[in-house]
Amino acid sequence: GMFVSGAVIVAEKADALAVPAGAMRRDNAGDFVLAVENGRLARRSVEAGQAWNQGRLIEIRSGLTGGELIVSAPLPELQPGMAVEVEG
Repeated sequence: GMFVSGAVIVAEKADALAVPAGAMRRDNAGDFVLAVENGRLARRSVEAGQAWNQGRLIEIRSGLTGGELIVSAPLPELQPGMAVEVEG
């Protein structure tokens, strides 16, 4: 037989900011992401909103403005204050 797959849009949100789920981290102070600032990792507190795309994207309601360079992979060895070099 034949089959088809597709996606149905059930909601849209204009001007929403979202990050990959792997970028989200949590500690005793709450949700955060690691941003690259002046060659070092910085802890940026964020307020998470809805999850989209089967949980692969997380809405950021506050804490980021868009355009920041963040760590998008769940690498637990990376910590705030560490020096990093961005390639590519």
